[in-house]
Amino acid sequence: MHCGVLWFKLEGTRLILPVKYTGADVMHMLRHKPASALKVHLFPSGYAEARERFLEAAHHAHCDVESWPLQAPGPRQTELNIDVARWGNPHAANWLIVSSGLHGTEGPFGSAVQLELLNRLASKKPDPHQGILFLHALNPFGYAWVRRANEDNIDLNRNFLLPGEKYQGSHPLFRYVYQTFNPHRPRRIYHNFYLEAWWLISRYSKAALQASLPVGQYEFPEGLFFGGKAPSQTLTHLQWKTAVVVPGARNIVHLDFHTGLGKWASGRLLIDSQVGDDDYQWWNAWAPRDMVEPVTSQSTAYLARGTIGPWMKQIIFPQANYRYAAAEFGTYGGVRVLRSLVEELRSHYALDPDDKRYQAAKKLVQETFIPPSFAWRNSVLHQGVALCENAYRALPVNDLQRLQQGVSSVPAQAY
Repeated sequence: MHCGVLWFKLEGTRLILPVKYTGADVMHMLRHKPASALKVHLFPSGYAEARERFLEAAHHAHCDVESWPLQAPGPRQTELNIDVARWGNPHAANWLIVSSGLHGTEGPFGSAVQLELLNRLASKKPDPHQGILFLHALNPFGYAWVRRANEDNIDLNRNFLLPGEKYQGSHPLFRYVYQTFNPHRPRRIYHNFYLEAWWLISRYSKAALQASLPVGQYEFPEGLFFGGKAPSQTLTHLQWKTAVVVPGARNIVHLDFHTGLGKWASGRLLIDSQVGDDDYQWWNAWAPRDMVEPVTSQSTAYLARGTIGPWMKQIIFPQANYRYAAAEFGTYGGVRVLRSLVEELRSHYALDPDDKRYQAAKKLVQETFIPPSFAWRNSVLHQGVALCENAYRALPVNDLQRLQQGVSSVPAQAY
């Protein structure tokens, strides 16, 4: 039973996010100090507000800021930019990279983490040997239009192919998935997503679909998880500008924030399958217990093509000690997540923005990836910020024996 005000609307093309108060939320507020409850205001209501607040917070934290413009239309002709804030000496050797919004619908969470970190940094002086690089809204089009994909329907975390790989191919089963979830077929009265999903599972098995659907495809430009036919604007910006911003980087930890996989409000650090034993132990030495998970375990995630971590390591920081993890926080089950993506895709191609079904699809996908639950937002924000702070403290420590003594024994540097 909901105890608070529940409301949702679209003002023009601006999405207004509510906060729902359930019985569990009320109990959570009673057990916590009021100050912690106020943190949910850090979740922006939309891209324009997120960008404005990010730039303001970066200015107050005395960051060096630059904006990488995107050639794509925003709502009401809003300019779309990837905004970059550098806190620290550009020639420092040790860097924490915190990125958000690679998938547009997940942007508000990563943005909230970045805002809280910047607020805390406003009263700090950076260590001369290490710093933090904020990459805000890597997919500004998706963030602004409440879409997972970018302006070309590219799932950006399938677009970062390594040299020698081609933007070609798809799993043989994906053709049947595409035909079932036809993006040009709007939702009808008799339409039932769950019957369609049941038919696919009964015919091909759940395991087969998990191995074929989310891993990336390059043959259906209007389908889900499309990796593109060429490098995206985001990839091009990162390729030519990231290393220039932090020219002294030699030791890097990159946390890229996501939502939608895993148990409700539960965080996972999903690391590349090719990391060595030392790197795996390094993550486990400071991260919360059982939070580090190789993507090959397939417990929470799946092994996909064209993800950003391996590409950054090989293309941007080939000579550096670069460690990457997708900081993934769970929301709802896989069926609801898939349904929200299918409904949004259909609304994008088949419906007018004034159509109530279009608005319902946007609401569904936004609330699926950024639940309006107070308890969820408070929990994931606390976990996300703590991950960044602990990673920053562990960053300059490559001696595992020393690190395994506990993050608290690591000099806090600027914190």
